[in-house]
Amino acid sequence: MKKLLLLFLCISFYGHAQTQMPNSDFEHWYQPEENFEFNAPVDWRPAINCVTVEGGEENCATYMDKSTDAQSGQYAMAYFNTESEDIHGDMAVSFSPYLNIADDFQFIPFIGRPTSVSFHYKYSTDDNQPMEITFLTVKGDLVDYDSVAVAVYNFSEPKSAYTEVNMDLEYVSDDDPSGIFFAISYPSNPTTAFDTLTMDNIRFHYDNGEEDEVGNGNGDEGEDQAENGEEGEDGDEGEDQTGNDEGGEGDEDEVTSVRDFESNHAFTAYVSERSIITSTEISDYSLLNLNGASVLNGTKGTKDISVARLTPGVYILKGWANGEFVSQKIIIL
Repeated sequence: MKKLLLLFLCISFYGHAQTQMPNSDFEHWYQPEENFEFNAPVDWRPAINCVTVEGGEENCATYMDKSTDAQSGQYAMAYFNTESEDIHGDMAVSFSPYLNIADDFQFIPFIGRPTSVSFHYKYSTDDNQPMEITFLTVKGDLVDYDSVAVAVYNFSEPKSAYTEVNMDLEYVSDDDPSGIFFAISYPSNPTTAFDTLTMDNIRFHYDNGEEDEVGNGNGDEGEDQAENGEEGEDGDEGEDQTGNDEGGEGDEDEVTSVRDFESNHAFTAYVSERSIITSTEISDYSLLNLNGASVLNGTKGTKDISVARLTPGVYILKGWANGEFVSQKIIIL
């Protein structure tokens, strides 16, 4: 009965277009399955990674959970990598990008044209592992869409106290958006476990100074499935981060150019007109869309991958470089 009620609430919520992200203060959570020992934020997809070990049962774990270390209110969102068994039963760093899309595998409804977005975050890492946070407004559905505006934050330095970030959105279209895409990802594969991003209070800002109230606290508190923890205390805010503290951007002279996300790790990519240029040769590669379908692939080693025929959107480049499997997010504008 509770699951049916929660589903009804989600359907009712998504039936109304938004100018803020739903539950963006992360105050409302639920337990996706009875046998899961973790929670997911209401109106956000659960972050679940399941692995079946050879000859064993399927093991499911999360890379996102509820945190009582909130910047304000009672809860925040924690995103992390872990150490777990791979398909061969060996211990390995387990990680996955988080892509927030609706339960029907479509974009979250969003109609606003904000000028900027802000959020608070803390970051714990033992090796300055680079991470990325992406906001992308779009027009269309997940199969066929055009980018409208984008904001990307790259970081790697630890932040023990909450830091406020304010970013301008870069508009690449005059269209009004119909949806929004939010992602947390790694520019390069983590080498150690337990890097933890704690994030709270995502807010879009508009020229007229008005901020639609829709989006924060839309979940039904009575439907929270997890036990309440102690209220977190506000951390001291750090300096505003108006720019990225890690990584660089490529050329942006054309709407169809590829925005670059570089890191200090061995494998990087940068922009040259309508090609993905890699720092070292990548072989047996695939470029995947958000449905997980391969839209471009090759077997021979190369450092130049043409994307001239691809439509704007978010893609994941996967392949082998320097004898290691690599994975990197690419946004084509």
